[in-house]
Amino acid sequence: MRERLALAVIVFGLLASCYQGEHGSTGGPAELSNLQVSTLSAVMNFLPTLKLNETSYSQLKSYEDIGKKQLTKEIIRMWQEGDYPLARVMVASLEGEELWNELLPYESLSRNERLLLRMEWTGNKEKDLTSWQNIVARMNVAGVTQLKGYSDVQRIWHSKDKASFAALYKRSKGKDSEFVSLLRSEFLPMFASPVTGTFFEPWHREWKRGMGYIFQVLSDADLSAIEDVVRRTLEIRVEIRARESLGVISRADVVEERVEELEVRFLESYRPAIEEGVRQIMDQSKFFYFRVYGEREGTVIAEGLWRVRAYEKLSREEKERVSEM
Repeated sequence: MRERLALAVIVFGLLASCYQGEHGSTGGPAELSNLQVSTLSAVMNFLPTLKLNETSYSQLKSYEDIGKKQLTKEIIRMWQEGDYPLARVMVASLEGEELWNELLPYESLSRNERLLLRMEWTGNKEKDLTSWQNIVARMNVAGVTQLKGYSDVQRIWHSKDKASFAALYKRSKGKDSEFVSLLRSEFLPMFASPVTGTFFEPWHREWKRGMGYIFQVLSDADLSAIEDVVRRTLEIRVEIRARESLGVISRADVVEERVEELEVRFLESYRPAIEEGVRQIMDQSKFFYFRVYGEREGTVIAEGLWRVRAYEKLSREEKERVSEM
C-alpha cells in the first residue's frame, strides 16, 4: 500500500507539472497552437480505430514478467478490490448504482486480463499504472468526473499530451498512415485495454469485453459512507498493531478477557490519530468507483474504490505555500 501511495504522488507530480500554465490563476485554458488544435482533432478521429500491434503487445509487462517481488494475497486483493475492500461489505450503492459483482479469481485470469490489473510498459515513465488508472489520473487533474463516450475523451488530455501529439504529427510529415502508426506505438499502449488492444472505454455500465465503468463519487451521502469505510480500515490497522503488541501478554497465559480489554484501550488511545487520519484522507482525496470487465461474457475481474490525491486541493495548497515564501 505504501508503494502504491508513493507511486500515486509521483504520477500526480508528473501530471500536475504538465497542467501548469494550462489552468492558470483565472482557471481558463492556455491558448493552443493551430497545430495542436488540428492534431488533437485528428487524434480524436483516429482514437476509436487504433489498435495495438504485436510489437506494442510485447512491451506490456505483467507483475509476473517483472518478477520484482513475491505476489501476495494482499496485493491481488488491492488490484481487484481497490484501496478499500471493506467498501464491498459496508456500501451497497454509489451515485444510485447497485454495486459489487462476483470477481473472477486471479489465478483463473488470462495474461491480458492480468495486464488490466497491473501493467508496466517499457515506453511509459508512469509505470505500474494500468490503462484505466492512467485515464483516472488525467480525469482527476482535468476535473472530469465521468467519461460518457469518445466525445468526452478530448477533455482529459493535458498540455504535455497535446504537445506530444503535435510532435508525432511533425514526425509523420503530415501523412495520416505514418501518424496513425506513431500513435499506435508511442501513445496507445499507455491507454489501451490489453484484452482488446484498443483504447480502454470507461463508460460501459453493462459488460463489454476488456472495458469498464468508472465515475467519481460526488454525493455527500456516498462520501459519508466512504468516510465510515476509511475509518474502519484505519481502526483495523490499529487493532492488528494492538494484537501484535499484546502478543507477549497473550502468550503469558493472561486471561483472554484481559487481553480483549487491553486491545480496546489500545484502540481508544489511537482514536484522535485515527480521526485525524480520516479527516486528512477525506479532505485531500477523490474517490473513483471502477469496474473492469474480463474476456469471457459477463465476467468482472476488478471492482472497487480507487483513491487519488485531489488535484485542486493540492494545487491550492502549493499556491499558498509559494505565496508565503
